[in-house]
Amino acid sequence: MKDLFSAISFLTIVPIKSYSITFLTTAYFPFVGLILGAILFLLDLILEKFLLLPREIVVGFVLVIYIILTGGFHLDGLSDTVDGISASIKDKTKILLVMSDSHIGAEGVVAIVCDILLKFVLLYKIPVGIFQNILLIFPVISRYCMVVSMFFSKPAKPDGLGKLFIENTNMKSLAISTIVCVIVAMLFFNIIVAIAMIVFSVLVVIITTKFLTKKIGGMTGDSIGAINEIAEITILSVFIILNSYRHNF
Repeated sequence: MKDLFSAISFLTIVPIKSYSITFLTTAYFPFVGLILGAILFLLDLILEKFLLLPREIVVGFVLVIYIILTGGFHLDGLSDTVDGISASIKDKTKILLVMSDSHIGAEGVVAIVCDILLKFVLLYKIPVGIFQNILLIFPVISRYCMVVSMFFSKPAKPDGLGKLFIENTNMKSLAISTIVCVIVAMLFFNIIVAIAMIVFSVLVVIITTKFLTKKIGGMTGDSIGAINEIAEITILSVFIILNSYRHNF
């Protein structure tokens, strides 16, 4: 349980004592995603089924609470990563310095705005009957994608949280998180939709990880956070496309 508590501590704002990072810590990432998804599920139930709030307001509240629960860590990672790779410099060390800067650049702000806007639109377009299932599953798959990214990458810096996570992500971590992710996805969606969301998000994440590794020499805590955001948008987009295809043909 210590590894699960550590994963919760690192990925949310829940004030739980964090312990040493092991391969099980990263293996538990999808479990943390499931906990977050369950909270969003209950929130939607209260706002939409009991308070009868308009759908756009429900989606807005869901996104805000989700960002608060995660402390905006991944959004911060996205903005720092975009600031770094968009800088007109080729030196990897200088790019990492830009990413480590506490100040946010214009490109980082744009990245955050686009990220939240895309998520709002995508969530809003999901049919009411399946909305709660999506809320449960997309945080699970996105946290699994973080494990995939860490497994296929190397640390860009000699220190930092990203280095610790990457070095403690091994085949056991990947195997456990894969099993959890697939089982949970197939509990709430048919096998084609479940596998499609997982496979396409993993492909996008691996491509992004390879690009960032080439650009900055590896992955950092910030870029791993960015992976989560990219994965979430991919998951939601894939579901929207599949749902549209099913209705049109």
